[in-house]
Amino acid sequence: MRTVRIRQCQVIFIALTLIAASFHATADAQVAASAFVNFEASQTNPVRLSPTGTRMFAVNTPDARLSVFDLSQPSNPRLMKEIPVGIEPVSVNPRTDDEAWVVNQVSDSISVVSVSRGIVTDTIYVKDEPSDVVFAGSKAFVSVSRKNEIRVFDVNTHAQIGAPIAVFGGNPRALAVSPDGAKVYAAFALSGNRTTLIPFTNAPAPPSPTNTLLPPAPQQSIIVDATDPAWNPSFIKFTMPDNDVVEINTATMAVARYFSRVGTINLGIAVRPTNGDLYVANTDARNLVRFEPSLRGHSVDNRITRIEVASGTVTPFDLNPDINYSILPNTAALSTALAQPTAVVFDPGGNFMYVAAFGTDRIARVGLDGSILSRIEVGNAPGPRHKRGPRGLALKPNAQRLYVLNRLSNTISIVNTVSETVLSEIPVGSFDPTPTVIRNGRGFLYDAKLSGNGTSSCAACHIDSDMDHLAWDLGDRGGQMQTVLGNNGLSFQMHPMKGPMVTQSLRGVNELDPLHWRGDRGDFLAFNPTFDTLLGGAQLSSEDMAAFRDFIKSLRFQPNPNQNLDRSSPETFAGGSPSAGRYSFIFENYAPALSCNSCHEMMPGPGSNRLIIPANLLQEPQAFKVPHLRNVYQKLGFNNTPGASTIGGFGLVHDGSDSTLFGFLSRPVFGTFANDTTRKTNLSAFLQCFDTGFAPAVGYSQTLTAANVNESSAGGWVLLEQQTLFNVDLIAKGTIDGRMTGLFYRRSSDDYQTDRTGVGPFTRPQLRNKILAGDTLTVMGVPPGSGIRMGIDRNLDGVLDGDAAARSNRSVDFDGDGKTDISVFRPSDGAWYILQSASEFLMSQPWGLSSDKLAPADYDGDGRTDIAVFRNATGIWYILNSSTSTFTFTQFGMSGDLPVPGDFDGDGKADLAVFRPSSGIWYILNSSDATLRVQQFGRSGDHPARGDFDGDGKNDLAVFRPGDGTWYILQSFNNVFRAQQFGTSGDRPVPGDYDGDGKTDLAVFRPSNVTWYIQQSFNNTFRAQVFGFASDQPSPGDYDGDGKTDLAVFRPSDSSWYIWQSSNSSLRARQWGASGDFSVPSAYIP
Repeated sequence: MRTVRIRQCQVIFIALTLIAASFHATADAQVAASAFVNFEASQTNPVRLSPTGTRMFAVNTPDARLSVFDLSQPSNPRLMKEIPVGIEPVSVNPRTDDEAWVVNQVSDSISVVSVSRGIVTDTIYVKDEPSDVVFAGSKAFVSVSRKNEIRVFDVNTHAQIGAPIAVFGGNPRALAVSPDGAKVYAAFALSGNRTTLIPFTNAPAPPSPTNTLLPPAPQQSIIVDATDPAWNPSFIKFTMPDNDVVEINTATMAVARYFSRVGTINLGIAVRPTNGDLYVANTDARNLVRFEPSLRGHSVDNRITRIEVASGTVTPFDLNPDINYSILPNTAALSTALAQPTAVVFDPGGNFMYVAAFGTDRIARVGLDGSILSRIEVGNAPGPRHKRGPRGLALKPNAQRLYVLNRLSNTISIVNTVSETVLSEIPVGSFDPTPTVIRNGRGFLYDAKLSGNGTSSCAACHIDSDMDHLAWDLGDRGGQMQTVLGNNGLSFQMHPMKGPMVTQSLRGVNELDPLHWRGDRGDFLAFNPTFDTLLGGAQLSSEDMAAFRDFIKSLRFQPNPNQNLDRSSPETFAGGSPSAGRYSFIFENYAPALSCNSCHEMMPGPGSNRLIIPANLLQEPQAFKVPHLRNVYQKLGFNNTPGASTIGGFGLVHDGSDSTLFGFLSRPVFGTFANDTTRKTNLSAFLQCFDTGFAPAVGYSQTLTAANVNESSAGGWVLLEQQTLFNVDLIAKGTIDGRMTGLFYRRSSDDYQTDRTGVGPFTRPQLRNKILAGDTLTVMGVPPGSGIRMGIDRNLDGVLDGDAAARSNRSVDFDGDGKTDISVFRPSDGAWYILQSASEFLMSQPWGLSSDKLAPADYDGDGRTDIAVFRNATGIWYILNSSTSTFTFTQFGMSGDLPVPGDFDGDGKADLAVFRPSSGIWYILNSSDATLRVQQFGRSGDHPARGDFDGDGKNDLAVFRPGDGTWYILQSFNNVFRAQQFGTSGDRPVPGDYDGDGKTDLAVFRPSNVTWYIQQSFNNTFRAQVFGFASDQPSPGDYDGDGKTDLAVFRPSDSSWYIWQSSNSSLRARQWGASGDFSVPSAYIP
């Protein structure tokens, strides 16, 4: 096939045999890594069903959106709405079919979402790192994980009720409600296991090496059970309750009791509906086992633990009871293992539960006694690059469907609970911005199938790339001495019996080489042997290890909640002055020529100069690398004061032996500071406010309405604008003149660019006026460099989000002003007569023969419709390109085909496409790469329907079957088939975006009663309106430019147009055309 372009001087039709040269240029579906910051938030309950079970709500964590699915066809969820929320949403809970509360971990907020309005209606600020929300009566309970609190809000006013409920446990996340609503339960995700440390000064000498060539090991601490009578109460004079689950009375909002010895890492909790017993998905750490060879392939046990609420009895059940851990590799175990359970959901009868095994891509059906009744594979493609990572479960029992949200692939698997098979897998949203470098490497952290038996992964200790707040002794009595060369040229001999070390976060390790507490790993690639020596598997290939490293380099710490929003420190914190502490840290010496900043460089570094300090200078038995300080504030859960009760058993420094910064600074090595109470208090305050790399204004958001936009609390809007100088980009999401709009703040011009050409920009006062007039906007600080992506161009393809949605549903806009132009084709002279809406300019263009089929579309991607026809006799397309005033002849199709051009590949240009009625086959020539797509979809007698029914910016294959009034749609964003009866025999399909949500709605015009019937996708509501005569040509289009398709007809008898404008619900009439003309907007309506 060949395409010929000719400068327009005189229109000449030439019949040619045309052959087109093909090329391949694939567009990357992800965005550049520089515009995406990976905080690796920890999903808790990322998918839930509405109370009626008719809708599914799922968080699209990387895209900062909530996806809402219609479950009218439970096997084929239909994405009906995507609503922008806060940064890295981790949980959702729908209170009604229309209202959902979304928990945003990085934004430290709850987004209250209205599905019908498609926006966030309120933002509740809840720092630090909220994880889940549940409802009990008129109260909403929110777990605030980093603060170890539960906060309660009124579900109607959103006001906080009472003071935060302090809970004594580590990191409360997953929540559940008793069947009678009288109790709320919170599982402590990082609860520990009652292990703690005996410091090296008090511990016995380490055992002798089994390698006789080794020297004696350095003196080191030991890990013990805090209740071990050998140490308690002689040395351990504090208590560790090891609280794993807390019960809260919903009426009094008081803690009723705690349950202990449930598990170490507790990520999921569910209530048995029949008797209220609790079942907790957890792993239990085996860190009391000393030395790496003894832990090889068995560092944790994967469990479900039952709590009998009546008696308080706690019974753990091993999910892998049949595995022989002494066999490595264990092929049989790899095929059945259930690793890192994260979610639990009960069947309504309470007879069994489903448990998500995040590490091995399996769902287990589990009996009440912990027995494994069956396993369902959700990830059949082998290898970490294809890992799913099931993290959330939602059950629709009456439809026998289980929905599994997969964190790593950002998809939802639909499971038939009868056959226990995956029916299909669909994307969580229409777009996933996750960069390729993260997709390629992330699975290596979480894939337990890389271990020798499938029971553990790197993430078994590095929970969601972070810490488990435990110490492990991974030394090797039979190992070898290691020579380590520091960055300053000093050489160190490292003993393989290194003693206990607390788990370090994998976040922020970029440019921190060497790694590990002792600096004994030159770079991240040096960790490869761990896949063998600790996990019991095989080392990765160099290519895979490099992919793993590149992913790890993407990880970032979240903002420090102890700082002010503008990144400054508070005047006072924890009894001290952070500013005075900062001065002491940088400028004051605790020993000659030594300040804190001498080693813990904070400008420009993250609190480390990356050097290994000799043991004698540290007054330690071993040399250690200078650690960074960005997450010190997260390590203060240990209290070893005599008589105290402590949540954690490990604190600061390499083995966790120091419980406070004040105590750490009291060590003799700190010279003059060691006995200076004021300086130590100020330094402690400063270090707890140490910068993590991002300002707390990142993620901070406010929802502005007419009720609050003029209040003093709205000053956060001004503050966010001020922070755009260094700390954030600023975006806004909501409505402008009633239409969903995204905005990006441009500091240089002090205004807000919108996501639609021709709308705005607006200043803050202008936006305030619009809010006072009824609009709602949520302003939010986002990481620097990500504002355009998160605000106005979701996929960074250069097409604004609002323009992309409009383009996919726009028709016959010849002047590119965003409005449908009144236009006709006159067969008697082969001319097009166009009334351009932008200027009321008359345009006439001879183009075509009386027998040609009209094919207007934007073939050159300039935002203007091109005049085009399809010649039925020859299958040749004749296109007049508006961008260059050239025309093309392209042979594509054959006699009898129906032209249905559209943007099927999402490149912003209409593709040549035909539907062949004789066979029901579609033929599409993708403009992006000139490849041919052939697909059978439909049958003889069907009418092809043009439109973007799923709102992903691409045309979908769709047909209307007049025999029974059924629509058949193949959604392009998830390749899911959808069938829906809407219409009757004799109806004419008139699809369009009648509600302005960016998705094509099902619609028909019924000549028998001149009624339009529309199924609006925005809120799934039905609309019927009488409009027109039976002999009219239905000509829907967006004639008023408000983003919504208007009802319109062309009446050939008097050459009049009648348009019902959606913007103001008014009738517009205009004479245009002559008897015998054809309406161009009705070109694709049968």
